[in-house]
Amino acid sequence: RTRRQDPHSQPLLHPTTKHTHTSNFLSPSPSLTPPPPTRPTSPLPQATPTPNQHDSVSQKRPNWEASASSCPNLNCKEKNAFSLQSMENVIFGGSGPTGKAVARYLVSKGHKCACVSRSGNVPKELEDLKEGVIGVKGDALDAGRCQDICKSAKRVFFCLGLEYSSSVWSRDFPVALDNVLSAVPQDAVFVMADNLYMFGAEQAGKVLSPTLPFTTIGVKPKLRGEMNRTIQKYHDEGRCKTVIMRAADFYGPEVTNSALGEHVFAKIRDDSAPAVVQPMEHRHAFTFVPDQAEAMVEASMEPKAWGKALHCPCAEARVYRHVIQDIANEYQKPDLGKSPQQLVGWTRGMLGMFIGPLAEMQEMQYQWDQDFLVDHSDYLALFPKSALPTPMDKGITATVAWYQTNKPDKKGWFG
Repeated sequence: RTRRQDPHSQPLLHPTTKHTHTSNFLSPSPSLTPPPPTRPTSPLPQATPTPNQHDSVSQKRPNWEASASSCPNLNCKEKNAFSLQSMENVIFGGSGPTGKAVARYLVSKGHKCACVSRSGNVPKELEDLKEGVIGVKGDALDAGRCQDICKSAKRVFFCLGLEYSSSVWSRDFPVALDNVLSAVPQDAVFVMADNLYMFGAEQAGKVLSPTLPFTTIGVKPKLRGEMNRTIQKYHDEGRCKTVIMRAADFYGPEVTNSALGEHVFAKIRDDSAPAVVQPMEHRHAFTFVPDQAEAMVEASMEPKAWGKALHCPCAEARVYRHVIQDIANEYQKPDLGKSPQQLVGWTRGMLGMFIGPLAEMQEMQYQWDQDFLVDHSDYLALFPKSALPTPMDKGITATVAWYQTNKPDKKGWFG
């Protein structure tokens, strides 16, 4: 395969976000190990793991409300030096909001992790976690490098994001996914941060449960369904253990490209009316990014979750317009929430000629033309003591606090 020469940036898997992968895919380096032995292609019986096969995680959660800084002070319990050769937790897409949230949650539990990115640097937002985080140079489009990175892993988190483009997704996601899956050791767990695209317009307006059939219509929805089937096949054939953690539209600290991103939070902060590119009159579920991170880590360490696709808990769906107003109220600028700039219909169509992600949203319009509701009872049945989801008022407070003290280098849809 010929590698493209102009990779993009801003790693984040998210339905309404412009995603790029400058931070996630790294320049290739020669493979340091021989290719792994051929794995079985037929299903293998799965032995029930004993309790000590995988680390358990306590119920204590990172305190997102305690600080307005870009990264809470979550120090690792152990201060010893460590390296990739002994690394048990690997995060592809470790420089994006979801990947960084996974790193924070792991470190808050006393675990260490490797964040894979093109630069190989520890993301600046995680610098106070350096005792528990290392940066690793790697590229999910380089199969050999994936083998090098994952050879000692017990858990591999796939939080990769690409430019929000159907052509880029179709070209690169299948390759990246297969490269990483193929590199995961047979006794390790692969966890993917996913969205809810795979159900398609056929299920629009229904409460989305994991058992609904996948669509065959639409480039991005169909692709997400195919990725889910690929992951399930790896698990069923005994090639590795897998978990898929699906989420609704993201919001939270460090999230800039989303329906609740910088064009809402940053604009209100800067005394401007928020810009909205979707209808505002329907109920819509949103996922607080740290909640998905916690759910991914917990599921990676719970054998009963392996082989499943779960829906991350999210707060009760609320009318989009009311959420915008609550954000303005949190800033103590209620008037700005009353008259947002609505860039919908033909206005969005015209802007889409110049702003790629706006044009790409048309395929997913069905998620906003009626209520968008999510059933996450499957996750809570597996984790009855879970504190998830974070109430939306607390999530908004934490996100406003982050935007008050941070002006992201990477802008959202409107630059």
